[in-house]
Amino acid sequence: MITRNTERPKWKIRYLGLTDKLVRLSGMAIALSGAAHFATPRLFVAISKSLFPNDTEKWVAINGASEAAIGLAIIERRTRPVGAVALGAYSIYLGDRLIADVQRRHRSTRH
Repeated sequence: MITRNTERPKWKIRYLGLTDKLVRLSGMAIALSGAAHFATPRLFVAISKSLFPNDTEKWVAINGASEAAIGLAIIERRTRPVGAVALGAYSIYLGDRLIADVQRRHRSTRH
């Protein structure tokens, strides 16, 4: 019978532990950022007004809830893959809004 050595090198275990802590810390920061949308909505309305000109307050709440959910998903190891996919999609979504805002401003200054 052939057996496989499944032991990980000790250095790798320490590395994975540090990576896990950093990822969890990042998830906490994202979740806290989401919660901050509800604690200080006026700050986020001022920041978001150009990206979300219609119903800005509603979009601040949606974005805050999204960030809180994504952050919480990243914190927990079992839901981290879903959180990572959601973070990627959320980044694309915000990037699209930013590009649209830059294009809108560029068009308005050309006329």
